[in-house]
Amino acid sequence: MTTAVVRDQLAIELFAHLFDEELEGPPPPPTDTRAHVWIVAAEIKVEDRVAKQADFRGSFTAGADTRVDALEVYCRACRRSYEDVVGGDCEALIDNRHLIGGDQTVRAKRKVPARRACPSA
Repeated sequence: MTTAVVRDQLAIELFAHLFDEELEGPPPPPTDTRAHVWIVAAEIKVEDRVAKQADFRGSFTAGADTRVDALEVYCRACRRSYEDVVGGDCEALIDNRHLIGGDQTVRAKRKVPARRACPSA
C-alpha cells in the first residue's frame, strides 16, 4: 500500500524526463496561404432515381464511368473564373471588396424618395 507522498513522488518521476529533450523547433509555416481553391460547376446526366435522391439529400454518388461536363471553373473564395486569375493570389483572402460591390466609400449612395406632403382633410 502506497501513501500519498509516495504516489506523488512516483507521478513526478514518471514525467521527470518529459522536458529533457529539446523541441525540434517551431512548426513550419504554411506553404501557400493565398492559394485559390478551385471549384468546377458540373453537369451530370442522371436517372430519375438519382435525381430524386439528389434533390432530397443535396448530394449523390456517381459511378466510376460517369462523364462529367465542366460548365465553369472558378475559385471558391473570390468567385472569379480560372482563366482570369490563374497564377495569381486569391484576392478574397487579402480583401473581399469585389464580393460586396466594390469599395463602400466610393459607391454612390442610395436614392431616397422625396417625402410627399400628406393631404390635409
